[in-house]
Amino acid sequence: MLKKRIVLSWSGGKDCCMALDTLIKQGYEVVRLVTTVPKEHGRTFGHGERTEMIKLQGEALSIPVHFIECIYETYTNEFKRKRVQKISSSL
Repeated sequence: MLKKRIVLSWSGGKDCCMALDTLIKQGYEVVRLVTTVPKEHGRTFGHGERTEMIKLQGEALSIPVHFIECIYETYTNEFKRKRVQKISSSL
């Protein structure tokens, strides 16, 4: 049986780590981690992590990371637009 391939929103914190573990145990294949980065700060929205740290997490997990740059005012619309355009190509 083929595993269902998915993309996981990734903040770098413990909750997304638990979600990743749960998804893998349920038979999903996580093909990409997605993290939003506000242009104003250059750190993640979720926990204010440096992008280098998120890249290292992806490397340690052997899962590529995709960063979505956006600004606070257009965060939701940019996330939706870029998610559909770029991330769906991973599946």
